Amino acid sequence: MIKVNILNLKGFLETVNQCQGRVMVVSSNGKKTNITRQYFIQNEMEKQHQKTVS
Repeated sequence: MIKVNILNLKGFLETVNQCQGRVMVVSSNGKKTNITRQYFIQNEMEKQHQKTVS
């Protein structure tokens, strides 16, 4: 497992969607979610990111 700080979320998600395999995100409660080509989840991530940036 690798922990990363994402500076360019849009670019990161574009790269994620090009992956053949799964890209998993681990939430603060420990739940693992595949975000590869999961556009609804990615939109929610973008909304969350906008709240933290603002």
